[in-house]
Amino acid sequence: MKTYRPITTLQFILMISTFQISVAFLALPRELARHAGTDGWMTVFLGWGLVMLASMAMVKLMKYNPDSTILELVQRYMGRWAAKLVTFLFMVYFLLLAYDGYAVATLVIKLWLLPTTLIYILAFLLLIPTYQIAQHGFQVIGRYTEIVSMLSMWIPLVYVSTLNRAHWLYLLPLFKEGWLPIFTSIKIMIYPLLGIVMVLFSVPSFGEKGKGDDCYGNLQFPDLPGIFGDHHYLLCLF
Repeated sequence: MKTYRPITTLQFILMISTFQISVAFLALPRELARHAGTDGWMTVFLGWGLVMLASMAMVKLMKYNPDSTILELVQRYMGRWAAKLVTFLFMVYFLLLAYDGYAVATLVIKLWLLPTTLIYILAFLLLIPTYQIAQHGFQVIGRYTEIVSMLSMWIPLVYVSTLNRAHWLYLLPLFKEGWLPIFTSIKIMIYPLLGIVMVLFSVPSFGEKGKGDDCYGNLQFPDLPGIFGDHHYLLCLF
């Protein structure tokens, strides 16, 4: 039987973060500025803090069930129909996320690189490598994410290079319209930050789950690289 090398801690963290950052963060600054105004940057940190707490709870949950995904746990404790319902909800979310990703990717490629190519042809061409990677499971997805992350390390440097022109006064005044716009704007961040649920599916493929509690200590904060998405928003404010 063919075996695969389990995913590493780095691959695990990068998968979670890339699922969250994705393409939804491209529109996040505009949406938060429209709903919360200059206080939108506080919404970013509130949403990130909630996701951190959720990720810690998920890791604790999977710590006691390291060989099962969330779907298997739901079927075990709540029954087959509950598992089918949860499966359907996850399927809808990931399909919407994939649709957004393909829509943005094809539009960008058509606009800047291949303006005369039909958009459905571009979408089909993107589906081929996606299928080739996804069919081998989290092991190959983890390696692919690691390579893409290394090739994208220059992007945060570009954002940081703009800080010398930043105007910190754009973050003021604080609580311009009170707390209500800040709290109500958190719902805008739910869609992209739900990528943290990847923890519930990828832990069984994690290669260090048998080494004791220390390995799970390393997974307490799988969302740390997702701070880049917060920086993206804050730098757009400047």
